[in-house]
Amino acid sequence: MSSSSEDEASPYVLSGKTSPLTGEDNEDSYVGEEHPPDSENCAENPPADESAAGPVAEHACTTANKRKHSTRDEKARKKNQMATWAQGMKLRDVILTREGDDVETLGPMKWTDLPADVRKIFMKANNIKLSQSLRKSSELGRNVANHMKAQDLKDQIKGPMKEKTAAAVKPSCITKEGTLFRVANTIIQKKEWFIETKGSHDREDQDSRRPKPAAWQLMCEFYNSNDVAAEELSPHAKNKLIGFSIEDDVCKDYDKLNHSEFEACVIYLNHHYRIACNKNAASGYHGSFGGCVGGKVYLLYYHECLAKTGDKALSSCAYPTLQDGIRCTSAESYKPLSQRNRVCHLHPSVPYLLFPFY
Repeated sequence: MSSSSEDEASPYVLSGKTSPLTGEDNEDSYVGEEHPPDSENCAENPPADESAAGPVAEHACTTANKRKHSTRDEKARKKNQMATWAQGMKLRDVILTREGDDVETLGPMKWTDLPADVRKIFMKANNIKLSQSLRKSSELGRNVANHMKAQDLKDQIKGPMKEKTAAAVKPSCITKEGTLFRVANTIIQKKEWFIETKGSHDREDQDSRRPKPAAWQLMCEFYNSNDVAAEELSPHAKNKLIGFSIEDDVCKDYDKLNHSEFEACVIYLNHHYRIACNKNAASGYHGSFGGCVGGKVYLLYYHECLAKTGDKALSSCAYPTLQDGIRCTSAESYKPLSQRNRVCHLHPSVPYLLFPFY
């Protein structure tokens, strides 16, 4: 008796195959919070007895709409996550196919498994242009591959330019006036080590990315030492600095440098020294070298120290030039002989034999 009363009191009980909403047999008709009917069915097939089943139908349709909206929101959330992920991916995360003409994977995801709009978001975030002939979804990866190949070629062209630009910028480790004067003293006093750094890689340099790391290390140790030759200006070069307001003990006011910082200072010094030498050697210039240093007095000091040593090998490492005995001449232009001139060139009597009218 209690069970029948509970069934009548609760509208959320599945009663066999008969729906309490329509009164018809339907295996898929459920009433209750666990199995609500679809919202479209609620709109198209209203219940026969609205007075009896009105609250039940209203509750079931509301629950179905909520589930439908939550599914839609979940899809939108996942789509936004994919878009954010694609915007954060870089070209270094791309792996091309074996042929190198298409994309294999983007990060952990296979390229063909990504939606087309996600692929386009990645391309836009990395400034990859979409070619007019490769606009299909299956061809988007080829745009990425072509862009990466072109970027590698640009890097090869810009590589030497970047090195020159880096050499022209004053290293941040230089903060005191005597640093570059002391670097010049180190090059002059340890010239055999400086010349050694200009050599190419050999067997001793196989474990290093730069040639002659031992020579750079020895030069750096001398620079940071208390050696008198490093702390005093050259007497000959000091006389050439009169009028530039350089103190005699300027070399004692210097920055402590590690190996890489010292190497950067040497490269910076020689780069600007070559610029000054080019200005001094320019046609039409008849002034002194001091007028080419642009206020960089350490370049004039370096120049005078190099001239005092008289070491051509050292000077060539600082500023490579041709020897005095070498002259650049233009080769005579070669004119190929015509067939008639070639015959005449063989023997004077040949043209009369071959060409009687000659």
